[in-house]
Amino acid sequence: MPGLDIGLQAEDVTIAELLKPLGYATGQFDKNHFGDMNKYMPTAHGFDELELNGVYMEIDTTSVFCSDLSREAGESMVGTAATVEAWFLLEYAGVWEAKATEENDLPRPAQNWLKEQLSSLGNGRLQFIKQERSVGLAGISFFVALSRKVAPSVYHFQLDAYEDLLDLDAQAIASGDSVYDEFIYLESLYLVCTNGKRDRCCARNGLALFHGLIEYVGEAVWQCTHLGGHRFAPTLLTVPDGAYYGRLTLGDLASFAKSQQDGQLYLDNLRGLCCYDKVTQAADHFLRQKTGLLERSAYRLSGNRRLDERHWVVTFTSLELGQIHRLTLVRELSGAEQVVSCSPIKSKTVSQFQLVNHQISEVGD
Repeated sequence: MPGLDIGLQAEDVTIAELLKPLGYATGQFDKNHFGDMNKYMPTAHGFDELELNGVYMEIDTTSVFCSDLSREAGESMVGTAATVEAWFLLEYAGVWEAKATEENDLPRPAQNWLKEQLSSLGNGRLQFIKQERSVGLAGISFFVALSRKVAPSVYHFQLDAYEDLLDLDAQAIASGDSVYDEFIYLESLYLVCTNGKRDRCCARNGLALFHGLIEYVGEAVWQCTHLGGHRFAPTLLTVPDGAYYGRLTLGDLASFAKSQQDGQLYLDNLRGLCCYDKVTQAADHFLRQKTGLLERSAYRLSGNRRLDERHWVVTFTSLELGQIHRLTLVRELSGAEQVVSCSPIKSKTVSQFQLVNHQISEVGD
């Protein structure tokens, strides 16, 4: 009925929101069943124009997409990745809620196993993953990705049921027990956050990236539930190297895929390596900008020393070149709050890192 506060929710992704990133103009004509209030109108959900019974309506500029605002503000992505060294990637085709790994229909024993095993590994995180596969396809994929500083790796298990998780020992897998050698997975995986119930930018931008990546990496790309950093959507994680990326466009994919084939990080869109804390991520990024060395293993972290509330000295060693790099960083707060999520809208003061000094010495000096 007219005036009722019932209609399309912010997390519900429309076809207009999916097609606009691909360059389409969008419009709706004649009838509207989104809802009667302004916040439910098509122009608040990605449609550029709307005509109802001969009445033309302009686009609703109050429709907020945090990823658009962040990009327009020129917010830096350097040093914004989560710090995670162990990933559980579990195929789950059920409904993905906003907090999907907490709100789901997994059998209780499987849920308990996931929590206990992740806790035993320390710095670990669970992701639900899915692909657009045929309904009823046998088997459930489960990956354990260890994005460690040295010798990162991935293990792949094909489960008949979620209760099969209980037969696995995550600590033994993480320690490299030879019992699990046959499950070592030698290819990279690409995880794109597409969970619109968590943030609609992830669905709008992530789904386009997911489908675009299929052309380049095929079945190695999966949708996932929540990587963090909605405002940098589309967000992408590669494992085992643990590289977080943001704001990749379809036009970037050919050069991105080439960098992956060459075993190099794609620096232009790199948010950070998740094996590091945010300060070290930023220092690693600045170092690679200076030297042009993009292989993940090019540098080994030697130290991270905090000087005061805003300054750090981070040290890396290049054993191959026999060099020690000392980078001094400062963290600057932005002057105004930035919209960091649009489902619902949330704002906060964000910070960014700047390189103050870079010194090089020889190993042994």
